[in-house]
Amino acid sequence: MNRFRYVAPQDLGQALELLSLHRGQAKILAGGTDLTPQMKEGILSPRLLLDVKGIRDLYGIQRRRDKLVLGALHPLGELINSSILREEVPFLVEAMDRIGSYQVRNRATLGGNLCNASPAADTAPPLLALGAFLILRTIQGSRSVSLERFFLGPGKTVLEENEILTHIEIPLPEKKVHGVFLKHTCRKAMDLAIVNVAALASFDPDGGSQDVRIALGAVAPTPMRATQLERILEGEQMTPEMIKQAREEIKKEVSPITDLRASLEYRREMAGVMLERALIGLRQQKETRRDA
Repeated sequence: MNRFRYVAPQDLGQALELLSLHRGQAKILAGGTDLTPQMKEGILSPRLLLDVKGIRDLYGIQRRRDKLVLGALHPLGELINSSILREEVPFLVEAMDRIGSYQVRNRATLGGNLCNASPAADTAPPLLALGAFLILRTIQGSRSVSLERFFLGPGKTVLEENEILTHIEIPLPEKKVHGVFLKHTCRKAMDLAIVNVAALASFDPDGGSQDVRIALGAVAPTPMRATQLERILEGEQMTPEMIKQAREEIKKEVSPITDLRASLEYRREMAGVMLERALIGLRQQKETRRDA
């Protein structure tokens, strides 16, 4: 690991000034669960390390009318235990609870999980399905970017070198929706996803699906929305025949790779399997709510 300067600004303005002054030479230290290993391995060699954990403006869990606003620096462990998130977006909580170990979740942050831009990031599929927006801040001002536009490729995002991700905004649906998150790994815990999937939908009185959103990870260069499949499922009943068709359709939409964890062919097949399970989960939630 190369030598670097360490600074721990206590307010956002100071952090943004330092980031602008040392543009291209500084890295943000939040939880450090991704950054620290990359520095040790020589993948990243910043000259300045900005430890932003002391900036209170980057924390918080708020409900503001039609949306949830989450501080990018909030540890995953605290988000998992939030009664607001458990009530409003339980399948996002499930995704966060599948990341790493208990110790890692108490250190890792939601913002860090997104900014690392892993195609297998577990929080990305549910946030994509929810239509989340990211608030990016520079010393000149801020901008809002949809999560769909945020990822550019493995390890790459639209985040500029002088920007900090400050908050994640999650629009709340106007009507009751059902959500499912599933993750397939080699081990039951502390493993990266071979495939992960999030499915979100509401249902009309006749059982037809509405506002269907499907998102997957580890099956493309970035976490992805399956927009073609969403159009096919819109308005349809979640019948066994429809779910089987969706299982085959998703294989045409994904573009996985072969790596150390799985082959291209295996990932494509498992994308179909995991989607099928997710859609069955949505149907079961609908039926449980109807019988309640």
